[in-house]
Amino acid sequence: MEAATSRRPRSTAAGVRARTAASAVGLIALLSGCFGSTGTAEPTPSSAAHSVHHLRVVHVDSDYTLDPTTSWFADALAQRSGGLLEANFAFDCCGDGPDIEQQAIHDVASGAVDLGWVGVRALHKAGTSAFDPLIAPMVIGSYQGMKDALADEDVTRGMLASLEPVGVTGLGVVPGSIRFPLSTGVTLTDPARWAGLPFYSFESVVGTQSLAALGVTAQNLGFGDRDEAFEAGRLKAQDNSLLYQSTHTEQVQQAVVNVPLWARISVVIASPQLALSDEEKAWIAGAVADTVARTPELADLDRDAVEMGCRASSVFVTSTAAQLAEFRQRFAPVVDAIGRETGNEQALERVRSAAGQGAVEDGSLGCAGTGTPSSTHGG
Repeated sequence: MEAATSRRPRSTAAGVRARTAASAVGLIALLSGCFGSTGTAEPTPSSAAHSVHHLRVVHVDSDYTLDPTTSWFADALAQRSGGLLEANFAFDCCGDGPDIEQQAIHDVASGAVDLGWVGVRALHKAGTSAFDPLIAPMVIGSYQGMKDALADEDVTRGMLASLEPVGVTGLGVVPGSIRFPLSTGVTLTDPARWAGLPFYSFESVVGTQSLAALGVTAQNLGFGDRDEAFEAGRLKAQDNSLLYQSTHTEQVQQAVVNVPLWARISVVIASPQLALSDEEKAWIAGAVADTVARTPELADLDRDAVEMGCRASSVFVTSTAAQLAEFRQRFAPVVDAIGRETGNEQALERVRSAAGQGAVEDGSLGCAGTGTPSSTHGG
């Protein structure tokens, strides 16, 4: 799902891997201008004589390309600490099965690694539903709304506290790309067309329930199995980011750019065995805040991704107002059930308020001069 390449050396997916690698090079070139200074004040560590503390952070992706906020966080942490505290991302962790984020959580809880950067989608299965309001279907539909929700400590404080029974310590909630319906060519603007569709989705309780509301049985596969299934024609669609689409244009050629299903919001978790000074905790908290403050920049990356997709003859379509209303009606029972979970009612309402009740922003995504509709999501 998030990996920029297939992970298993299967001959049937070799062509996909080669094409994806070439696309990823182009995307990295576009992203390279987006990882500058976080704009924070000059760091003032208490003692320049301290040795550098390296933190190993596990992540399931192949690199930062499809989750660029990892780079923002690492840069912000280095700046705030004056280079005394470094986040060293260990990408491509945890195997190739559908449960790799559960493995990442386990590795952090066991003390095998210092930190983990894990999608909040994985936490319900891990033992807490407190983060579900952040990925309730079509509730967060813009990057400004995402930023406002994540900057609300009344929203995130309780969520982070809920991680104690999971066996990890929550250090912060960080933004990620909005995920849209992507397909091999099947037009998914109408919810009525989804029933029975062979659909890939990363393992997530909320995601599985949401897709079931559209008549879809989500297929949770490892990255290599996913790529092979698309190449063989056994899968026709998935939820993923526009960054992903731009590097997998021969796998998924079409995107519905005003149906923001949910977002790849993540949580930074720490091993209970990790010893951090109060100063180091403050640097990490500051780096999380700096990363959240940059959330609207993800809209610019979406624009860049669409430009790449247009050059590869991708198609970007939009649902009508009536179709959007039907999506929300189908998802309403899932959203309501999230709010009924213990402790979630207030969090869901605050997320809805910050996100503008699921409203999407006017945007200009689409291929100029092709007649392709523009997106109205968040960028």
